[in-house]
Amino acid sequence: MSDDYLKVLFNKNIKFKASKISDIDGILLEEEKVIVEKAVSKRICEFTAGRVSARQLLNDFGYFDFPILSGKDRSPIWPREIAGSISHTADFCLVALGRKHEIYSIGIDVEQRYRLKKSLWRILFNENEKNQLNQYHENERQDFATLIFSAKESFFKYQYPITKSWVGFQDVEVELDKKNLNFTLTVLHENLTQIKYGSFLKGRYLFEGDKIITTIFGELS
Repeated sequence: MSDDYLKVLFNKNIKFKASKISDIDGILLEEEKVIVEKAVSKRICEFTAGRVSARQLLNDFGYFDFPILSGKDRSPIWPREIAGSISHTADFCLVALGRKHEIYSIGIDVEQRYRLKKSLWRILFNENEKNQLNQYHENERQDFATLIFSAKESFFKYQYPITKSWVGFQDVEVELDKKNLNFTLTVLHENLTQIKYGSFLKGRYLFEGDKIITTIFGELS
């Protein structure tokens, strides 16, 4: 997957790195190894790919050999002025970083296509979202259901550094814009610190091979 193709997901203030996990060359710093010392090999491999890619990007911001530790909530601890997000599947890793004064916050998510079963709709989606999905052709619905799920995952990563709060799947609503490959996400949670009920922001998405990628960044309206 070429970086040029992925540029549509970001803006000029965001640096990103996309790689096959098997192609990523590097090892964890000693401080990072402690985080996954009891993890299974698959988790270690994915964690290593994310940390190595993120540290390579941090070089562009003047942070060299910066250990990316985890908070008690397992989220990455970035340098104070940096907003970042990491996502991966079994064979692919994506990292995106920017300066907070330029992008505010960022959330990204990568999902395998065709993974979301209709039996999960009642948990993940509200009535407006389910009605929206039912307007698509039957062979598209699973893809676009996974897309809405991914958009909500991206929003969770976007908002958590700001609010330090957990957000449920029913606490946001996603409206897809298939023509322009973007979506609008509206906040339905009433008690998020610094994020008001009814706030919304645009996100971007891309179908690429067997993957769906979503991104959210910038300030809410």
